[in-house]
Amino acid sequence: MKKILEFLTRNPVMGALAGALVTAVLQSSSATTVMVIGFVSAGLMSLPQAISVIFGANIGTTMTAQLMAFKIINYIYPIIFIGFMLNFAGKKEKIKNIGMVIFSFGLLFEEIEIMGNVMKPLAGSAIFVDLMSKVSSIPVLGVLLGTVMTLVVQSSSATIAVLQSFCFTART
Repeated sequence: MKKILEFLTRNPVMGALAGALVTAVLQSSSATTVMVIGFVSAGLMSLPQAISVIFGANIGTTMTAQLMAFKIINYIYPIIFIGFMLNFAGKKEKIKNIGMVIFSFGLLFEEIEIMGNVMKPLAGSAIFVDLMSKVSSIPVLGVLLGTVMTLVVQSSSATIAVLQSFCFTART
């Protein structure tokens, strides 16, 4: 395990790419960070290696938010279908694994979309609209609201998706 981690984090760029990839697969920079802390505590990684992986994990979360902003959800069913077919019909293990990754990626974004749709009624709530107007003039309140929302749903990607959904709803 130590040799694998050394290989994946042999320089800061590789560490950041590994962190972004693990976060993309797990869809949780928190889970990636907790694993890295465990590896450092167990002596499997050094602190500089851990810092680059955690940095990459945060980049991975940012990439997820950017994909949501590009409205990838409009193409999610074909992505899910392609992933399923590669996994189901693939003869080689490598093709099956690629299909599973694509399928899981599609399901993840579908789940984030569902979570955003479930929370859309909040956009019409007078209390929530009032809170959002206060947030625009008091940045500290915005940080606190974002922190609470992320604590509740345990996913900064989901929080960003919900906020993007609110912004889209407010514009239309």
